[in-house]
Amino acid sequence: SIATYEESENLGKLIKEIRLYAKETKILIINDFSNDNTVETVNKLKDKNIEIIERPKKLGLGTAHLLSIFYAIKNEYDFLLTMDADLSHEPKNIPQLFALAKRKSFVIGSRYCLGGKCDYSGLRKVVSTLGNLVATKLLKIKLKEITTYFRVYDVELLKKLPFNELKASGYSLGVKIVWFMKIMGAELLETPIHFRDRNKGKSKIPKMQ
Repeated sequence: SIATYEESENLGKLIKEIRLYAKETKILIINDFSNDNTVETVNKLKDKNIEIIERPKKLGLGTAHLLSIFYAIKNEYDFLLTMDADLSHEPKNIPQLFALAKRKSFVIGSRYCLGGKCDYSGLRKVVSTLGNLVATKLLKIKLKEITTYFRVYDVELLKKLPFNELKASGYSLGVKIVWFMKIMGAELLETPIHFRDRNKGKSKIPKMQ
């Protein structure tokens, strides 16, 4: 699943790269009414295994992530992999994420575990590094990374989430879901990735996030 908002510059390339590593996997695109030909870009690919959900306005990353979870549960998939649309998550890592995925597991692509890399610099890198360090220590989660949305869920575990308690937004929601995965007894796994900074388009993350 890929949440998008004005990412047409990156989306076509991203999907073509995904298909090098996941040829038949269903791709769900949740588009927040981008005014940038996102739908046209996807339709030109003529990929029968892509579905687009067009939302009426910009509703944010958190609600898009929840929608992907509901979609995976409703359509009875075994696993749900989520990733960003801006090419910060490299499709070549998809096989290693799926290779680790199994029943009662949660897998995350980690910038900060051994072998991981991150292109952030300056204040962004400090905030990201400290944010993960504080959150993992505070929540006693034995992972080096819990904020990125490059992750794989066991859908059977997702069915057990207390959705009435998932009212956080953006990256806060992502952290909260990892915490619930821990509470539910999931095996928490991470694999190193190189987190790339975007080349095209602008970041949509609100400064307070």
